[in-house]
Amino acid sequence: MVPVPSTYSFEIFRLNQKPNQHPEQPVRMGKISVEQTLGLRHSVLWPDMPLSQVCLPEDSSGKHFGALLPHSDEPIAVISLFVEELPIDKNITSDVPPSAHEQEQQQVQQRMTYGHSADDAIDSKRPRIVVRFRKFACAPRYQGKGLGTQLLAYALSIARSELDATIAWCDARTSSALWYEKRGLRRFGKIFYKGPVEYVRMWIDLRDYPGRELSQPVKGRVSALVVAAVDNMKPELDASTH
Repeated sequence: MVPVPSTYSFEIFRLNQKPNQHPEQPVRMGKISVEQTLGLRHSVLWPDMPLSQVCLPEDSSGKHFGALLPHSDEPIAVISLFVEELPIDKNITSDVPPSAHEQEQQQVQQRMTYGHSADDAIDSKRPRIVVRFRKFACAPRYQGKGLGTQLLAYALSIARSELDATIAWCDARTSSALWYEKRGLRRFGKIFYKGPVEYVRMWIDLRDYPGRELSQPVKGRVSALVVAAVDNMKPELDASTH
């Protein structure tokens, strides 16, 4: 068992539960080591492949997050973030994320129309930062309880607030694409395969995403960030992708 580095901080959430159901234990969410992600990556995403299948060359430069039960260093859900530009696909005909040039043109148009752009208050000269999230997995026992939604929201809010990222994207299994769409992501590019598994790329504009302040610890209810993401939505099986 790999200990959680003492410098990492955690935020507390509670899982969604049905009426008259025994209360679930509170869940801690925060940064974890890459070693702590490997068990779930392997058992949930690629159980029939060797462990090396879920180890990424860029793992050492990524940020890794997990959901853990009290007094446990074994995560029940994991996700990893990497700074990585959008892939280039000349055949894209669907809802395409804006390029860096297109984002700049949007800012120019906003200044002409409103006198300022959405990003002027931060720093209009900073380079665009794009993040990719990968190896997103939730233990089967805890799927369908809102945990995946909470961990994704937590990770993306940190991508926005700490990395200053403007766009996040992923390779999503097509079986989970609807799950992602209900949480604000959009498809782009063509269908492709990793082995026998069908994938599609998806993205979200983090400039329109609620900030990290909405994911501060709460007791007895899910965070406002999660409420906004799943409002009027029936519980579904949490995504297990990448």
